[in-house]
Amino acid sequence: MIFLYQLVVQPILFVLTHLFWLLLPKKLRDSIKLKWQSLAHIQNVKAFVANNPTNSILIHAASGEIECAKPLISELLQRGYKVLVTHSSPSLKHIFHNKHPRLLVQPLPFDFFFLQKKFLLSNKVSHIFIAKTDLWPNLLLAARSLSIPSYLFAVHLPSYSFSFQLNPLSRWWKSFLFTQFTKIFVVDEQDRQVLTKIFNISPNQIEVVGDTRYDQVAIRIQLERQKNQRLLPPKEQGFRLILGSTWRADEQFWLPILPELLEKGLVKQIIICPHEPTTSCLKDLEQSLASLQITFCRLSQVDTSIDSHKNGYQVILIDRIGILAALYLECDVAFVGGSFEGKVHSVLEPLAAGLPTAVGPYHLNSREAILFSQIPCHNESNFPLVVTPISSKQHAVEWLLSFQKKDILKIKQNIGNIIANKKGATQRLLHQLSFLGEDATTRIPNSIN
Repeated sequence: MIFLYQLVVQPILFVLTHLFWLLLPKKLRDSIKLKWQSLAHIQNVKAFVANNPTNSILIHAASGEIECAKPLISELLQRGYKVLVTHSSPSLKHIFHNKHPRLLVQPLPFDFFFLQKKFLLSNKVSHIFIAKTDLWPNLLLAARSLSIPSYLFAVHLPSYSFSFQLNPLSRWWKSFLFTQFTKIFVVDEQDRQVLTKIFNISPNQIEVVGDTRYDQVAIRIQLERQKNQRLLPPKEQGFRLILGSTWRADEQFWLPILPELLEKGLVKQIIICPHEPTTSCLKDLEQSLASLQITFCRLSQVDTSIDSHKNGYQVILIDRIGILAALYLECDVAFVGGSFEGKVHSVLEPLAAGLPTAVGPYHLNSREAILFSQIPCHNESNFPLVVTPISSKQHAVEWLLSFQKKDILKIKQNIGNIIANKKGATQRLLHQLSFLGEDATTRIPNSIN
């Protein structure tokens, strides 16, 4: 089977993707371009190895998986290791704003055995970490041929359907890939059960350590608090609602509700933060707000020295990117976008900031949204849920009404504590690695952005 992949499947896919180049989705074309560019990184690799003659630890994060990998990268750099981060996404090219002399970020090569083996040797890779389940067979086989230990981490597996379990070919292929790893670090006991019962992985090969994303979001919120930088004007009495990472479908749900929310005094101010704050997106929002007779202002025009009541605007439109975590700290309740569009964005940042959070009906892709939709904001009776799924105007109004007679500060503190208690996966993972010796401390790593 593996020889079929190496000698037939992978070469045919390589040829077909180039023959039908114009028919491929743009995202796939960009990913393939990156792999070609990796061949042009030879000089960067040579300089990196020359300046850092010690071995490298390779960490692969395909795209969004980088959020799981950041705490691990930070910790290894602090301990003096040289770290090579590989990826498959154009959006990760400039992910690390603070360049570190022992850190090199570059695309992963095409998955041919000879290329992967040369890549590992030229970078002097001594250990490999792969975030989640972006598994490249020839990378794993090349590592095994060179006796390089490999680790899979932040693994959360779905409950595979009965039809999948009856498919021997799919089960064998995934099982083969999982068995290539020295150790697999999973998020919880359910993931261990899936690996052992469906894929026949030895329990000795698996460790339950938790989710490293809680470490990363805690670091980011902590750093934003330390900056103590005000982005929004001082808030008068009442709730400030933030609609974070919204797409058009999310905005179309909320815009008709805003006049009622403001008129009833359920919220005093709304922050709308589009996922892509393009000029056309902001103009469309401004036209919609004007037609609803709602006063608004762009963040770039806000005078933070004057409180929002005196400024007279009820909605602030965010026309910058990269500040959402800081904005959450200045708000009281949140809605996370994408959940009326098809797939919710991460709810961890607003939760780490202590905000009770609402999501739309398309939230089942988020493990956290499901988990925290079963937990109340506070252990006292009649408190709303940490994450509340909403699907109608009435439900949204009822959700905001549920906070009217509650202590929002108590709620925010309790939610922050719930998230904080889930930290520590990075340190538990590192504690399992013998090559780190006695240096597996329990400190929280600094952020590398």
